[in-house]
Amino acid sequence: MALFGLDTWELALVTLAFAASGIVRGFGGGIGANFLTAPVLAALIGPREAVPIVMLLNMVGNLQLMPQVLPSVNWRDGWPLFFFPILTVPLGGWLLFTVDEDVMRRAIAAAALGFSLLLLSGWRYRGGQRIGLSIVTGSVSGVLVGSVSLGGPPAFLYLLAGSGDAATNRAQFVMFGTTAGLAALVMFAAAGAYRLDAILFACFLLVPAAVGIWLGSILFRRASEDVFRRICLWGLVAVSLCVLVI
Repeated sequence: MALFGLDTWELALVTLAFAASGIVRGFGGGIGANFLTAPVLAALIGPREAVPIVMLLNMVGNLQLMPQVLPSVNWRDGWPLFFFPILTVPLGGWLLFTVDEDVMRRAIAAAALGFSLLLLSGWRYRGGQRIGLSIVTGSVSGVLVGSVSLGGPPAFLYLLAGSGDAATNRAQFVMFGTTAGLAALVMFAAAGAYRLDAILFACFLLVPAAVGIWLGSILFRRASEDVFRRICLWGLVAVSLCVLVI
């Protein structure tokens, strides 16, 4: 089977990455989900092809989670984080399509590695949530979504500074990913990134991603969040290092 020129082992690696990403998305609402898929896929097919596919599957995953999280969304506090990425995603897309592809591939791996280590360190922003900072966080996250598909960590770290419980933070993060993802899909579609082969490849990867999300949702009700997150993040550090040095 050949998709995007990938051999059997490469397809197996990508399938595994999207299944693992789905588990992370179903468990925590998406934080860290792209750390596996974006660097792996960018290394194999190039960032300009990889990022649009990753964002397309992100949207499918977010819609799969939406019925679970919608009742817990805090619209009053979260609207800047939901709205402002829509305005800045196109700037990220411009960077993706204008910066050298090898530079972008390494930038994706470096961003995944840096954010993984930051989350593993246990550092948390503790300054509280304010309207101005919400706007800045949403705007910066939008640029990262459009350029490297890794806009989640700034939003996640900011959400941890609030008073919401795990269910609320999970819902806020899924809603952020949905609005930013919709903006990215429109932008990539307008740029002609969704050719037939890209759509077929996304459909192929949808199955392991959806199964992973289902498993992650079960784990969310049963597993220790801290242990699960640390295992995932250390795995993501290893993958990012491999992609960065290749």
